[in-house]
Amino acid sequence: MRLTEALLRSAQATTGDWQAHVYLYEQRVLKVPKSLEEIELAITGGADVSEARKKELPAQARSIRDAYFDGIRTVKRLRVPPELLGNPEFLEDGVYWQDRVTPVGDLLRDHASRGEADSATRLLQRYVDFNLSLWSHGVYEVTYNFTCNVGADPAGSLILLDFGELSGDRSWIGTELRTRRWERSWSYKRDMPVGLRSVYAALADRAFTRERFDQVWPTATGDR
Repeated sequence: MRLTEALLRSAQATTGDWQAHVYLYEQRVLKVPKSLEEIELAITGGADVSEARKKELPAQARSIRDAYFDGIRTVKRLRVPPELLGNPEFLEDGVYWQDRVTPVGDLLRDHASRGEADSATRLLQRYVDFNLSLWSHGVYEVTYNFTCNVGADPAGSLILLDFGELSGDRSWIGTELRTRRWERSWSYKRDMPVGLRSVYAALADRAFTRERFDQVWPTATGDR
């Protein structure tokens, strides 16, 4: 399918992040990478910044854009099962289709508002298991921002939404695990319901260990 203005205008809604524009359709989403100028604008939010900060922005924007394309190359190279990635259909120039799902953060907030502690705990356990599944295919989501980077489809299956924060390089995982990187994430500190933090931390501490990582990470991927 060609990327046309008519196709973009037919979207039900649009959203996005620093890396891409996201066009929402009934069952799928279309992701279109932002230009470097658009990324710089997203970083600043349109606010005035100092001259020193302006000089830093181009390099930061390039890094963010490079991560977007690196993530696409990683999932293609390692042949991560498409069902874990929302059945992506890659077009040209970093544009791709993906299943439309509900972010885990929205589901957690819904469970919390309804007092559904058991349902919230089960969802957190499913995310932890999902993360181990990603490890088993030689990739990991480096930010642990699962509330926005992971979603659930109507059947309840979890998928990875954001390829731009992926890595297939295991060389620095030891530090990430030893320092509990997930407890420094935006999802943990700012986005998930406060009352669920201790539940998630306990589940993650038991599962996200170097021993478990070495058990599930495929040796065939090496240290890429």
